[in-house]
Amino acid sequence: MRIYNFAVAGMALISAALIFVVMGMVSIDVVWRVVVGRSIGWVFEFAGHIMVFILVLGMPQVARKGGHVVIDIFVQNASPKVASLFRVLSMSIAIISCAVIAYAAGAMALADLDRSIMTSGVYPLPRAIITAPIGIGFAFTAIEFLILLVKGKEDRPKAS
Repeated sequence: MRIYNFAVAGMALISAALIFVVMGMVSIDVVWRVVVGRSIGWVFEFAGHIMVFILVLGMPQVARKGGHVVIDIFVQNASPKVASLFRVLSMSIAIISCAVIAYAAGAMALADLDRSIMTSGVYPLPRAIITAPIGIGFAFTAIEFLILLVKGKEDRPKAS
Protein backbone atom coordinates (compact mmCIF):
# COMPACT_ATOMS: atom_id res chain seq x y z
CA MET A 1 0.00 0.00 0.00
CA ARG A 2 2.95 2.28 0.66
CA ILE A 3 4.19 1.96 -2.91
CA TYR A 4 0.67 2.62 -4.20
CA ASN A 5 0.34 5.78 -2.05
CA PHE A 6 3.78 6.90 -3.23
CA ALA A 7 2.69 6.38 -6.85
CA VAL A 8 -0.50 8.43 -6.40
CA ALA A 9 1.43 11.24 -4.69
CA GLY A 10 4.11 11.09 -7.38
CA MET A 11 1.55 11.31 -10.16
CA ALA A 12 -0.03 14.34 -8.46
CA LEU A 13 3.38 15.99 -8.10
CA ILE A 14 4.19 15.36 -11.77
CA SER A 15 0.78 16.76 -12.71
CA ALA A 16 1.41 19.92 -10.69
CA ALA A 17 4.92 20.36 -12.14
CA LEU A 18 3.58 19.97 -15.68
CA ILE A 19 1.26 22.94 -15.15
CA PHE A 20 4.36 25.10 -14.73
CA VAL A 21 6.01 23.47 -17.75
CA VAL A 22 3.03 24.40 -19.94
CA MET A 23 3.01 27.94 -18.53
CA GLY A 24 6.70 28.28 -19.33
CA MET A 25 6.36 26.84 -22.83
CA VAL A 26 3.46 29.13 -23.73
CA SER A 27 5.22 32.17 -22.22
CA ILE A 28 8.36 31.47 -24.24
CA ASP A 29 6.25 31.03 -27.37
CA VAL A 30 4.51 34.38 -26.82
CA VAL A 31 7.84 36.18 -26.33
CA TRP A 32 9.28 34.38 -29.36
CA ARG A 33 6.28 35.44 -31.46
CA VAL A 34 6.75 39.10 -30.44
CA VAL A 35 10.53 39.07 -31.01
CA VAL A 36 10.83 36.86 -34.08
CA GLY A 37 7.39 37.29 -35.60
CA ARG A 38 6.29 33.65 -35.63
CA SER A 39 5.32 30.94 -33.18
CA ILE A 40 7.44 27.98 -32.19
CA GLY A 41 5.74 25.20 -34.13
CA TRP A 42 5.71 22.45 -31.59
CA VAL A 43 4.70 24.40 -28.45
CA PHE A 44 0.92 24.15 -28.74
CA GLU A 45 1.10 20.55 -29.92
CA PHE A 46 3.16 19.48 -26.92
CA ALA A 47 1.14 21.70 -24.58
CA GLY A 48 -1.95 19.78 -25.68
CA HIS A 49 -0.28 16.45 -24.91
CA ILE A 50 0.94 17.72 -21.56
CA MET A 51 -2.54 18.94 -20.61
CA VAL A 52 -3.79 15.37 -21.07
CA PHE A 53 -1.02 14.22 -18.70
CA ILE A 54 -1.97 16.90 -16.18
CA LEU A 55 -5.56 15.68 -16.18
CA VAL A 56 -5.02 11.94 -16.00
CA LEU A 57 -2.08 12.00 -13.60
CA GLY A 58 -3.92 14.32 -11.20
CA MET A 59 -7.24 12.43 -11.21
CA PRO A 60 -6.36 9.80 -8.58
CA GLN A 61 -5.31 12.46 -6.06
CA VAL A 62 -8.45 14.47 -6.75
CA ALA A 63 -10.59 11.37 -6.16
CA ARG A 64 -8.65 10.58 -2.97
CA LYS A 65 -9.23 14.08 -1.59
CA GLY A 66 -12.92 14.09 -2.54
CA GLY A 67 -12.37 16.86 -5.05
CA HIS A 68 -14.33 15.22 -7.84
CA VAL A 69 -17.56 16.78 -9.04
CA VAL A 70 -20.57 15.74 -7.00
CA ILE A 71 -24.10 16.71 -7.91
CA ASP A 72 -25.84 16.46 -4.59
CA ILE A 73 -29.20 17.95 -5.54
CA PHE A 74 -30.69 14.44 -5.57
CA VAL A 75 -29.53 13.56 -2.08
CA GLN A 76 -29.69 16.87 -0.21
CA ASN A 77 -33.11 16.21 1.22
CA ALA A 78 -33.12 12.43 0.87
CA SER A 79 -33.14 10.06 3.79
CA PRO A 80 -29.75 8.66 4.82
CA LYS A 81 -30.70 5.30 3.33
CA VAL A 82 -31.56 6.79 -0.08
CA ALA A 83 -28.47 9.04 0.03
CA SER A 84 -26.31 5.98 0.77
CA LEU A 85 -27.91 4.10 -2.12
CA PHE A 86 -27.17 7.00 -4.52
CA ARG A 87 -23.60 7.15 -3.20
CA VAL A 88 -23.01 3.43 -3.80
CA LEU A 89 -24.62 3.64 -7.23
CA SER A 90 -22.62 6.70 -8.33
CA MET A 91 -19.34 5.29 -6.99
CA SER A 92 -20.01 1.98 -8.73
CA ILE A 93 -20.65 3.77 -12.03
CA ALA A 94 -17.43 5.80 -11.54
CA ILE A 95 -15.41 2.66 -10.79
CA ILE A 96 -16.76 0.76 -13.78
CA SER A 97 -16.36 3.74 -16.12
CA CYS A 98 -12.76 4.39 -15.03
CA ALA A 99 -11.89 0.69 -15.24
CA VAL A 100 -13.33 0.36 -18.76
CA ILE A 101 -11.47 3.47 -19.95
CA ALA A 102 -8.26 2.25 -18.29
CA TYR A 103 -8.58 -1.13 -20.01
CA ALA A 104 -9.35 0.44 -23.40
CA ALA A 105 -6.48 2.94 -23.13
CA GLY A 106 -4.09 0.21 -21.98
CA ALA A 107 -5.10 -2.04 -24.88
CA MET A 108 -4.73 0.89 -27.27
CA ALA A 109 -1.27 1.72 -25.89
CA LEU A 110 -0.13 -1.88 -26.40
CA ALA A 111 -1.56 -1.91 -29.93
CA ASP A 112 0.10 1.44 -30.63
CA LEU A 113 3.45 0.03 -29.50
CA ASP A 114 2.96 -3.17 -31.48
CA ARG A 115 2.14 -1.30 -34.69
CA SER A 116 4.53 1.61 -34.09
CA ILE A 117 1.73 4.16 -34.48
CA MET A 118 2.84 7.78 -34.29
CA THR A 119 0.92 10.94 -33.47
CA SER A 120 0.19 13.29 -36.33
CA GLY A 121 1.69 16.70 -35.89
CA VAL A 122 4.76 18.84 -36.35
CA TYR A 123 6.96 16.39 -34.44
CA PRO A 124 5.36 12.92 -34.40
CA LEU A 125 5.74 10.90 -31.21
CA PRO A 126 4.91 7.28 -30.52
CA ARG A 127 1.20 7.46 -29.71
CA ALA A 128 1.65 5.03 -26.80
CA ILE A 129 3.39 7.87 -24.93
CA ILE A 130 -0.01 9.60 -24.92
CA THR A 131 -2.34 6.61 -24.48
CA ALA A 132 -0.43 4.74 -21.74
CA PRO A 133 -0.70 7.53 -19.12
CA ILE A 134 -4.44 7.74 -19.84
CA GLY A 135 -4.80 4.07 -18.94
CA ILE A 136 -2.63 4.44 -15.86
CA GLY A 137 -4.47 7.53 -14.62
CA PHE A 138 -7.91 5.99 -15.05
CA ALA A 139 -6.78 2.70 -13.44
CA PHE A 140 -5.51 4.51 -10.35
CA THR A 141 -8.68 6.63 -10.26
CA ALA A 142 -10.84 3.49 -10.36
CA ILE A 143 -8.84 2.13 -7.42
CA GLU A 144 -9.31 5.39 -5.50
CA PHE A 145 -13.08 5.30 -6.04
CA LEU A 146 -13.10 1.65 -4.95
CA ILE A 147 -11.23 2.58 -1.77
CA LEU A 148 -13.75 5.38 -1.10
CA LEU A 149 -16.62 2.96 -1.66
CA VAL A 150 -15.18 0.24 0.58
CA LYS A 151 -14.27 2.65 3.36
CA GLY A 152 -17.74 4.14 3.15
CA LYS A 153 -16.45 7.69 3.25
CA GLU A 154 -18.69 10.56 2.29
CA ASP A 155 -18.00 12.25 -1.03
CA ARG A 156 -17.81 15.62 0.65
CA PRO A 157 -17.11 16.78 4.16
CA LYS A 158 -20.24 18.09 5.86
CA ALA A 159 -20.62 21.86 5.76
CA SER A 160 -20.36 23.46 9.17
